[in-house]
Amino acid sequence: MLRAWFRRLWAGQGEGHRAQEHVVTAYEPLPQAVRAELTLPSADDYLRFTVTVRAEARWRGAGQAPPALTDVAAAGLSRRGEVVSREYTLTEARRVRGELNRVLLNWEDVPATGGVQARAVCEEVVADPDLVAAVAERERIAGKATVRSWQREQPGYHFEQECALIRDPLRGTARWMLDNPGRPADAVQVAQQLTALRDLLAPVPEQRPESAGRLVDELLDDSDEACRDRLLRTLEKIFAEYGRPELADRLPSVADGGDGTDGAA
Repeated sequence: MLRAWFRRLWAGQGEGHRAQEHVVTAYEPLPQAVRAELTLPSADDYLRFTVTVRAEARWRGAGQAPPALTDVAAAGLSRRGEVVSREYTLTEARRVRGELNRVLLNWEDVPATGGVQARAVCEEVVADPDLVAAVAERERIAGKATVRSWQREQPGYHFEQECALIRDPLRGTARWMLDNPGRPADAVQVAQQLTALRDLLAPVPEQRPESAGRLVDELLDDSDEACRDRLLRTLEKIFAEYGRPELADRLPSVADGGDGTDGAA
């Protein structure tokens, strides 16, 4: 009776609210704490997280605790943690940390040890930055592929795709070559057909009114030297009058031998 009373007394003082889980004997050592670094697998083969935990280990078996108690506990924590980490890619380190703290919170037996128990707090989860960037890029590409797959299921998608290839024979020919890698000799004929189809189906360009500058250019090109000189001098005066001398400086030179005045003015 006295021995059972001491057991209950030690349990109440040493374990608090966990006294009902285990009755502590007077000969049982206190938990050992250690900071450990674990390497846990990710959802991708060969890519791993580096996890830092503050681990605790205790002995619940008969006799003395094994000398490598904390090492055995770390191995058990690693096995518990990898069940969680395998569900996430390297870009989800923050979520892995939260899940590990949930899974490693409570004391649990380390299998096949005869009495070693372990628990831990996850302090940090990191991964190689270059590998994280590579995984993020792969996820981005996969996301775009998924969106394209959704788009292909929408009504009108293939119609718009075909119209785009007809409008651009270069893209259409390249697409055909990708779909028919063993027929490069036929690519020229395909390109010609696509070009002819584009020219046949292309909308008629909208007629735009002639610009004043283009009309003046035609007049200068078609006029004799006297008419040309007079037109240039008139333009020079107009530019100067409206405060645009820089435009006058850009005019072609008047005919050599002119007196610099407009005789018709």
